[in-house]
Formats: sequence, structure tokens, C-alpha cells
Amino acid sequence: MENQKIHRLRGPLKEINPADGTFSLIIRPFIHVISGGDERFGTLKVFTNASTFYDINGEMYQGEAGLAEMELQQVLTAVVVIGDLNIATRQFEASQVYAGSSVPGGTLDVITGNVIRRSGNQLTVRGATLIRASGSVVFNDEVNILLDQLERDTTVSRQLSTDLYDSQDISVGQRIMVFGELSDDEKQLNAAHVRMLLTTIKGNFVFAESGTVRIDLTAIDGRNIDLFDFTGTGAVSDANPAEYKVDVAGLNTDGFDTAAPLKIRGFVAPFGHAAVGTDFKAHTLIDVSKTKGLMIATTSFISSFSSNRDCLCSQPMATCNRNLPAWPVPIHSSSCANEITICIKMFFSTQSLSRTKRRTNNARTSRADGVASH
Repeated sequence: MENQKIHRLRGPLKEINPADGTFSLIIRPFIHVISGGDERFGTLKVFTNASTFYDINGEMYQGEAGLAEMELQQVLTAVVVIGDLNIATRQFEASQVYAGSSVPGGTLDVITGNVIRRSGNQLTVRGATLIRASGSVVFNDEVNILLDQLERDTTVSRQLSTDLYDSQDISVGQRIMVFGELSDDEKQLNAAHVRMLLTTIKGNFVFAESGTVRIDLTAIDGRNIDLFDFTGTGAVSDANPAEYKVDVAGLNTDGFDTAAPLKIRGFVAPFGHAAVGTDFKAHTLIDVSKTKGLMIATTSFISSFSSNRDCLCSQPMATCNRNLPAWPVPIHSSSCANEITICIKMFFSTQSLSRTKRRTNNARTSRADGVASH
């Protein structure tokens, strides 16, 4: 929980305290049904602020307006919270709150996945996760989504926004969560509400111009770009994966090398967007080639060395300029980096050789047993 990452909390609503901007949930881990007042997993107070977004029964709110709407919900209403655990204050701070019918596993069936093609009001979603109103979970490769087929037109919202959207805003590549009524064969869903989610695209840098970058698109949410059919994405010309145009206004684009690998999170432009528009609006932009990596070596092998930390290599640890600190240790922090590296390589080579010998001996034994048994 101390890692710098977004956390998710789910469960039925217990109580709301508008005076201090908080509400409490009865925690339900993983896919446990969100119902009833059983508190075996405990409860947690959630802290909100003026920037917190709310999606309650398909309606969008922000700040105090959202908390006021939460106060109108019944106790034990299903709630999902996205936020961060503040270690310093020991508080769970919400950035996004979903409640009522906006929560998967509520009154409607729910599908999450990426749009790989669109024809009129029909979307094809790949990598679909289905959460039935009954609480069951099903994984399907592809599901067709029909928009504007129920008694009222499909409503559309977007993560991290209270703006108004419609079904034309949903385009190829966009990651979506769809609420509606699933057919008996689980191959088609009539959409009542669609929530557009942050989408991750990856590609290699081609060139930059004012407020935009062009990338050679290689994947969308980890799926190969060849799966996506961009027909109809542009009013004059369709999106070109080889020069995918990304709106990066407000983000730093300095110092990109040719073909640098980029990772971008944001939202796909509306279906059939104008020729002068971009294909994607970026919220974050990362040059993966400049992202530092971290390797942590565990200490299970250290017991194979002698008690004074002498190694298998030519120079014992005791002769280093300073004693080796407690393991695990970043290799670059030791003045004996080369010796440590050699020791580790020799150790694992020795272990690998030992395993090979054991497998060989076992195989010989098995063959001997086999001959004897005949």
C-alpha cells in the first residue's frame, strides 16, 4: 500500500458525514457481492475534496455537489472508490467515486474492453470482461454493443470529467465500460450507459509539431494494433496508425529521439472527427527509454557463502574498502560491485550446474529403474 499507485476500494455504503467531507464503506474485497451489512472485512472512512469526481446512477458530479448526492443514497448502496492511501495522514483520499447503478454488479450487466471496430451504432469490443447483474463474471473474446436501442438513448460519460458526451464520442481504440442488458448467448449487449475510461497507447516517436506528436502506433491497452479497424474514425481521412496524431498540449515533449518508445494515457478522439483534429488526447506522456528500471536481488543464496561473507570469487568480501551493507543491496552502492557481480554469476552458474547434474542423475536412475522393471 505504500507504493505510489492508485488504489481501489469497494463495498456497500455505511454512512455519510458531509460536515467533514467523508463517508464510510463496508469493505468487500475482490468480487464479493456488494450487498448486506456484514462487516467481517471491516469498514473504512473515505475522505473527499473539491476535486473528487462522482458518477452516481449514471449522472456526473464534482466536489460538494457529489457528496450531497451521495447523502441521498440509501444505506448499503453499492460504491466503488478510486483514490490513494495517504501514508502521512493515514487517510484514504478519493479521486473518483462510483455509486448505485454506476457500479458493476448492480442492476445492469456490465462489459469492459476496447472498441476494435465501429459500424453505425454497433461497437465491437475486444477482451470483454462481463459482470452480470447476478454477480457472476464471464470472460469473452468479443462482444457486440448496440447503442441507442433501449427506451432512451444511450448516455455517455468520461472518466475524470463532468462534461456532457454522446454516443458519437466513442471511437475505435477507446477503452469503455458499458452498462446494459446482455443477450442470452452473451454475445450482444444493448447499452444503457457507456463510461469512457483512460486508454493506454504505445508507439514510437515519429515527429513533433505545435502541441502534437506523431507516433507509429504499436498497441492499445496491450493489444496489437492489427486488431483495430480504423474505418470511419475521420470525417475526411481515417486515423493512420503509422502517423497517429496525439494532442499533447501542456505536456513536455522536449528531447524525444527518433523512434523513441512512448507510452501515453488519455482518450480517443470522437468517431468521425474533423480532418484538422487529432486522433487522441493525452493526459500523460512517458518516454519509456528514459524511465529508470530497478532490479532487486533476494538474499536466499547468501547462506551458501561462508559466515564471514567470503565469496566464490577471487577477492573475499572482507578485503573490500568497506563492509558490505545488509542485503538486499543495490549493486552500484558497493565498492566491490564487480566482485559481487562475479560472485552472483558464479553462484547461479554453480546452482544451474548442480540442477543439471541432478536432472541427469535422476534420468539415469529412471532409465535404470525402467530396465530393471522389464
